[in-house]
Amino acid sequence: MKLKSQLDEVEKYFKEFGASLSRFLEGRESKYAVERLLELLSTSLLELASMILIREKGEKPNSYDELINHLCAKANIGDERDFLRNLIGLRSSLINDPEGLTLEMEINIFRETLKEIPKVINKLKNVIGNDPSLFDLKGKLKGIFEKWGVKYAIAYGNLALKGNSEFLEICIKAKFTGRELGVFLVEIADSLGVSLENLKVCIIDQVSPSTLKRVMDEGEIIFGEEAALEDLKEKYIALLDYFETVKGK
Repeated sequence: MKLKSQLDEVEKYFKEFGASLSRFLEGRESKYAVERLLELLSTSLLELASMILIREKGEKPNSYDELINHLCAKANIGDERDFLRNLIGLRSSLINDPEGLTLEMEINIFRETLKEIPKVINKLKNVIGNDPSLFDLKGKLKGIFEKWGVKYAIAYGNLALKGNSEFLEICIKAKFTGRELGVFLVEIADSLGVSLENLKVCIIDQVSPSTLKRVMDEGEIIFGEEAALEDLKEKYIALLDYFETVKGK
Protein backbone atom coordinates (compact mmCIF):
# COMPACT_ATOMS: atom_id res chain seq x y z
CA MET A 1 0.00 0.00 0.00
CA LYS A 2 1.53 3.30 -1.12
CA LEU A 3 0.39 5.29 1.91
CA LYS A 4 2.07 2.80 4.22
CA SER A 5 5.25 2.93 2.13
CA GLN A 6 5.25 6.72 2.32
CA LEU A 7 4.79 6.61 6.10
CA ASP A 8 7.69 4.15 6.28
CA GLU A 9 9.78 6.75 4.45
CA VAL A 10 8.81 9.40 7.01
CA GLU A 11 9.91 7.07 9.81
CA LYS A 12 13.16 6.24 8.02
CA TYR A 13 14.11 9.90 7.64
CA PHE A 14 13.14 10.59 11.24
CA LYS A 15 15.47 7.87 12.51
CA GLU A 16 18.30 9.15 10.32
CA PHE A 17 17.59 12.69 11.50
CA GLY A 18 17.74 11.62 15.16
CA ALA A 19 21.05 9.85 14.70
CA SER A 20 22.50 12.80 12.78
CA LEU A 21 21.31 15.28 15.43
CA SER A 22 22.99 13.25 18.18
CA ARG A 23 26.28 13.30 16.28
CA PHE A 24 25.91 17.04 15.66
CA LEU A 25 25.33 17.79 19.37
CA GLU A 26 28.44 15.73 20.15
CA GLY A 27 30.47 17.72 17.61
CA ARG A 28 30.81 14.80 15.21
CA GLU A 29 28.42 15.97 12.45
CA SER A 30 27.96 19.19 10.50
CA LYS A 31 24.84 21.31 10.93
CA TYR A 32 24.24 21.02 7.19
CA ALA A 33 23.84 17.25 7.40
CA VAL A 34 21.15 17.66 10.06
CA GLU A 35 19.44 20.37 7.99
CA ARG A 36 19.39 18.13 4.92
CA LEU A 37 17.76 15.27 6.81
CA LEU A 38 15.22 17.65 8.34
CA GLU A 39 14.39 18.88 4.85
CA LEU A 40 13.95 15.28 3.61
CA LEU A 41 11.81 14.44 6.64
CA SER A 42 9.51 17.44 6.20
CA THR A 43 9.24 16.88 2.44
CA SER A 44 8.28 13.22 2.92
CA LEU A 45 5.67 14.33 5.45
CA LEU A 46 4.23 16.84 2.96
CA GLU A 47 4.16 14.12 0.29
CA LEU A 48 2.25 11.80 2.65
CA ALA A 49 -0.24 14.60 3.39
CA SER A 50 -0.69 15.20 -0.34
CA MET A 51 -1.27 11.48 -0.99
CA ILE A 52 -3.95 11.36 1.72
CA LEU A 53 -5.70 14.37 0.16
CA ILE A 54 -5.43 13.03 -3.38
CA ARG A 55 -7.45 9.99 -2.26
CA GLU A 56 -10.30 12.31 -1.28
CA LYS A 57 -12.77 14.25 -3.37
CA GLY A 58 -13.20 17.97 -2.88
CA GLU A 59 -11.20 21.14 -3.29
CA LYS A 60 -7.54 20.84 -2.43
CA PRO A 61 -5.56 23.44 -0.42
CA ASN A 62 -3.58 26.10 -2.27
CA SER A 63 -0.88 26.52 0.38
CA TYR A 64 1.28 24.46 2.71
CA ASP A 65 -0.46 25.99 5.72
CA GLU A 66 -3.86 24.81 4.46
CA LEU A 67 -2.39 21.40 3.66
CA ILE A 68 -1.12 21.03 7.22
CA ASN A 69 -4.48 22.18 8.61
CA HIS A 70 -6.26 19.50 6.57
CA LEU A 71 -3.80 16.82 7.64
CA CYS A 72 -4.22 17.79 11.29
CA ALA A 73 -8.01 17.64 11.01
CA LYS A 74 -7.84 14.27 9.23
CA ALA A 75 -5.42 12.72 11.75
CA ASN A 76 -6.88 14.41 14.85
CA ILE A 77 -3.61 16.29 15.38
CA GLY A 78 -4.12 19.11 17.86
CA ASP A 79 -1.19 19.87 20.14
CA GLU A 80 1.35 19.24 17.37
CA ARG A 81 -0.29 21.55 14.79
CA ASP A 82 1.86 24.60 15.59
CA PHE A 83 4.98 22.44 15.56
CA LEU A 84 4.15 21.13 12.08
CA ARG A 85 3.61 24.67 10.81
CA ASN A 86 7.01 25.66 12.24
CA LEU A 87 8.64 22.59 10.72
CA ILE A 88 7.30 23.36 7.25
CA GLY A 89 8.25 27.00 7.72
CA LEU A 90 11.82 25.95 8.55
CA ARG A 91 11.88 23.75 5.45
CA SER A 92 10.95 26.77 3.31
CA SER A 93 13.61 28.87 5.01
CA LEU A 94 16.28 26.21 4.49
CA ILE A 95 15.40 26.11 0.79
CA ASN A 96 14.84 29.81 0.14
CA ASP A 97 16.59 31.86 2.86
CA PRO A 98 19.01 29.80 4.98
CA GLU A 99 20.97 32.91 5.96
CA GLY A 100 17.95 34.23 7.86
CA LEU A 101 18.13 31.41 10.43
CA THR A 102 20.09 31.57 13.66
CA LEU A 103 21.74 28.53 15.19
CA GLU A 104 19.53 28.85 18.26
CA MET A 105 16.36 28.82 16.13
CA GLU A 106 17.48 25.72 14.30
CA ILE A 107 18.51 23.80 17.41
CA ASN A 108 15.15 24.56 19.04
CA ILE A 109 13.33 23.14 16.01
CA PHE A 110 15.71 20.17 15.89
CA ARG A 111 14.94 19.28 19.52
CA GLU A 112 11.20 19.86 19.08
CA THR A 113 11.20 17.62 16.00
CA LEU A 114 12.80 14.84 18.01
CA LYS A 115 10.03 15.17 20.58
CA GLU A 116 6.94 15.77 18.43
CA ILE A 117 7.37 13.70 15.26
CA PRO A 118 6.80 10.33 17.01
CA LYS A 119 3.39 11.63 18.22
CA VAL A 120 2.51 12.75 14.69
CA ILE A 121 3.59 9.40 13.21
CA ASN A 122 1.42 7.45 15.67
CA LYS A 123 -1.63 9.53 14.76
CA LEU A 124 -0.95 9.09 11.05
CA LYS A 125 -0.70 5.33 11.53
CA ASN A 126 -4.25 5.35 12.88
CA VAL A 127 -5.51 7.25 9.82
CA ILE A 128 -3.74 5.06 7.28
CA GLY A 129 -4.66 1.84 9.03
CA ASN A 130 -8.40 2.62 9.05
CA ASP A 131 -8.74 4.63 5.86
CA PRO A 132 -11.00 2.79 3.36
CA SER A 133 -10.25 2.93 -0.35
CA LEU A 134 -12.34 5.56 -2.12
CA PHE A 135 -11.75 4.21 -5.59
CA ASP A 136 -13.62 1.52 -7.48
CA LEU A 137 -11.84 0.03 -10.43
CA LYS A 138 -13.96 0.46 -13.53
CA GLY A 139 -14.05 -3.07 -14.94
CA LYS A 140 -15.13 -2.03 -18.40
CA LEU A 141 -12.06 0.13 -18.94
CA LYS A 142 -9.37 -1.95 -17.23
CA GLY A 143 -8.58 -4.05 -20.31
CA ILE A 144 -8.42 -1.00 -22.58
CA PHE A 145 -6.09 0.84 -20.21
CA GLU A 146 -3.79 -2.19 -19.97
CA LYS A 147 -3.82 -2.69 -23.76
CA TRP A 148 -2.68 0.89 -24.40
CA GLY A 149 -0.11 1.04 -21.62
CA VAL A 150 -1.97 3.60 -19.52
CA LYS A 151 -0.17 4.08 -16.20
CA TYR A 152 -3.20 5.45 -14.38
CA ALA A 153 -6.54 7.09 -15.05
CA ILE A 154 -8.63 9.58 -13.07
CA ALA A 155 -12.29 10.38 -13.65
CA TYR A 156 -13.20 13.98 -12.83
CA GLY A 157 -16.05 16.41 -13.42
CA ASN A 158 -19.67 15.39 -12.87
CA LEU A 159 -18.96 11.67 -13.22
CA ALA A 160 -16.64 11.74 -10.21
CA LEU A 161 -18.66 14.25 -8.21
CA LYS A 162 -22.15 12.83 -8.80
CA GLY A 163 -21.44 9.20 -9.65
CA ASN A 164 -22.98 9.41 -13.12
CA SER A 165 -22.99 11.81 -16.02
CA GLU A 166 -23.68 11.92 -19.74
CA PHE A 167 -20.39 13.78 -20.21
CA LEU A 168 -17.29 11.81 -19.24
CA GLU A 169 -13.96 13.44 -18.39
CA ILE A 170 -10.89 11.28 -17.83
CA CYS A 171 -7.29 12.32 -17.23
CA ILE A 172 -4.66 9.68 -17.96
CA LYS A 173 -0.92 9.11 -17.69
CA ALA A 174 0.09 7.70 -21.08
CA LYS A 175 1.90 8.39 -24.34
CA PHE A 176 -0.01 8.42 -27.61
CA THR A 177 0.46 9.55 -31.17
CA GLY A 178 -2.45 11.57 -32.52
CA ARG A 179 -3.86 8.58 -34.42
CA GLU A 180 -3.46 6.22 -31.46
CA LEU A 181 -5.32 8.62 -29.20
CA GLY A 182 -8.20 8.72 -31.68
CA VAL A 183 -8.48 4.91 -31.70
CA PHE A 184 -8.19 4.85 -27.91
CA LEU A 185 -11.08 7.33 -27.60
CA VAL A 186 -13.27 5.24 -29.90
CA GLU A 187 -12.60 2.11 -27.83
CA ILE A 188 -13.45 3.94 -24.60
CA ALA A 189 -16.63 5.38 -26.08
CA ASP A 190 -17.74 2.01 -27.49
CA SER A 191 -17.02 0.23 -24.21
CA LEU A 192 -19.09 2.71 -22.19
CA GLY A 193 -21.78 3.26 -24.79
CA VAL A 194 -21.25 7.03 -25.00
CA SER A 195 -20.75 9.29 -28.00
CA LEU A 196 -17.35 10.78 -28.75
CA GLU A 197 -18.91 14.23 -28.30
CA ASN A 198 -19.56 13.36 -24.65
CA LEU A 199 -16.07 12.04 -23.97
CA LYS A 200 -13.03 14.10 -23.03
CA VAL A 201 -9.64 12.52 -22.34
CA CYS A 202 -6.62 14.60 -21.38
CA ILE A 203 -2.98 13.64 -20.80
CA ILE A 204 -1.97 14.70 -17.30
CA ASP A 205 1.57 15.71 -18.31
CA GLN A 206 0.13 18.18 -20.83
CA VAL A 207 -2.62 19.90 -18.83
CA SER A 208 -2.55 23.46 -17.48
CA PRO A 209 -2.20 24.16 -13.73
CA SER A 210 -5.91 25.06 -13.56
CA THR A 211 -6.96 21.76 -15.15
CA LEU A 212 -4.57 19.82 -12.91
CA LYS A 213 -6.18 21.54 -9.92
CA ARG A 214 -9.61 20.45 -11.16
CA VAL A 215 -8.43 16.86 -11.56
CA MET A 216 -7.08 16.85 -8.01
CA ASP A 217 -10.14 18.60 -6.55
CA GLU A 218 -12.77 16.48 -8.28
CA GLY A 219 -10.96 13.35 -9.32
CA GLU A 220 -11.39 9.70 -8.46
CA ILE A 221 -8.68 7.26 -9.46
CA ILE A 222 -10.24 4.52 -11.57
CA PHE A 223 -7.10 2.69 -12.69
CA GLY A 224 -3.54 2.34 -11.45
CA GLU A 225 -3.94 3.70 -7.92
CA GLU A 226 -0.35 3.07 -6.82
CA ALA A 227 1.16 4.68 -9.91
CA ALA A 228 -1.22 7.63 -9.54
CA LEU A 229 -0.36 8.26 -5.91
CA GLU A 230 3.35 8.07 -6.64
CA ASP A 231 3.14 10.53 -9.55
CA LEU A 232 0.48 12.87 -8.16
CA LYS A 233 2.27 13.50 -4.89
CA GLU A 234 5.05 15.17 -6.88
CA LYS A 235 2.64 17.02 -9.17
CA TYR A 236 0.71 18.29 -6.16
CA ILE A 237 3.82 19.65 -4.43
CA ALA A 238 4.86 21.28 -7.73
CA LEU A 239 1.37 22.79 -8.02
CA LEU A 240 1.63 24.23 -4.51
CA ASP A 241 5.02 25.69 -5.40
CA TYR A 242 3.40 27.24 -8.50
CA PHE A 243 0.62 28.83 -6.43
CA GLU A 244 3.13 30.11 -3.88
CA THR A 245 5.14 31.71 -6.69
CA VAL A 246 2.07 33.32 -8.26
CA LYS A 247 0.91 34.56 -4.85
CA GLY A 248 4.30 36.17 -4.24
CA LYS A 249 4.22 38.23 -7.43
